[in-house]
Amino acid sequence: MPLTPFQLEICKLIVGVRLASGESYLAGGAALNAQLAAPRLSQDLDLFHDHQEALHQTWLADRKLLDSAGYQLRITRELATFIEAEVARGGKQVRLQPLE
Repeated sequence: MPLTPFQLEICKLIVGVRLASGESYLAGGAALNAQLAAPRLSQDLDLFHDHQEALHQTWLADRKLLDSAGYQLRITRELATFIEAEVARGGKQVRLQPLE
């Protein structure tokens, strides 16, 4: 499985926001490993967006959703076209990288 149970938990939580906007998608190593059924685990979830406004709108919604679900967020970078944050709960964590 290319995603850890914790990564899958995060993806399932935020999928509604992303389906509603229709302007973001999981890509990068995690998506490639899933497509190829590769055994390699990715250390992050790369969430691509079609434009900068979509990035900011979904990131705001994701933060609110993750916070209300009891996850701890530590933002390590927040630029106009790239955000990096650690999401943790119960001793597990994953790095989210929403980007344009």
